[in-house]
Amino acid sequence: MRTGGGLALTVREACIAAGLTFCLGFAHAQGDVRVVINDDAVTIKADNTSVRSVLEELSRQASLIVMSQESLDELVTLDIDQRTLPAAIRHLLRHKSFMLHQPRPVSIGEPHDTTPYSKIWIFSEESDGSQNTWMTQFTARQYPAANSEMIDYQILASSDRGRDREEAMYGFGEIGSGGGIEYLQEGLSDPEERVREAAIESLADLGGTESVKALSIALNDPEASVRVDAVDALGEIGGKDTLKLLQGAMADENHMVREAAAEWLTELAWMHD
Repeated sequence: MRTGGGLALTVREACIAAGLTFCLGFAHAQGDVRVVINDDAVTIKADNTSVRSVLEELSRQASLIVMSQESLDELVTLDIDQRTLPAAIRHLLRHKSFMLHQPRPVSIGEPHDTTPYSKIWIFSEESDGSQNTWMTQFTARQYPAANSEMIDYQILASSDRGRDREEAMYGFGEIGSGGGIEYLQEGLSDPEERVREAAIESLADLGGTESVKALSIALNDPEASVRVDAVDALGEIGGKDTLKLLQGAMADENHMVREAAAEWLTELAWMHD
């Protein structure tokens, strides 16, 4: 809520289990860091303060949800004056890998309680899967869970870590919305095989014409095992367009792909008798 051209400070403490239980504490951020937001301009003064503390204070004043795979305990000294939120965050996290999502402005007449928060994902450079995730979040105003999840998976789909992209591919399938089709299509050309396999599985779950079109790409995957997965996915979806693609897979150079296609053609023919 804005007052007098600035942004009113609302303090709400929330404990959220996200791999690591983390509690927002107002006193933790006071004294070491000062954040002022006025007419969308951000000023940050911090003296030997942890990156995490700065982000906590930003989350309180800028409706910013922070999700991090790092503890962010390293200390920083900052003097950022009248910068936009993205510019301030870029300066704060200049040595980190992150992605910031900012929602569109609220239209006139649109309910304010459906406006999403800005969200930032901070990725770890480690790749052994041992990192926990901590998260800051207000409880006063939430936007629809489906939209929130879609944004999270879109961010993960852009990660430089294969397991994040794999999780995103499965996530798009779990949401059950066609909005993730384009990301699943991109996932079919991912350099990591497990990401491509996850995309195929989600396309099978979603079904429909668009999924069938996307899976036709996977029939040309360099790995025979992935092409077998694509044949199985097409068989699960079924339909006339699927039959044509399965017939084409009968000419595949790999016998496992040909056998899978033959089995599905037999089963689908029996189902339509």
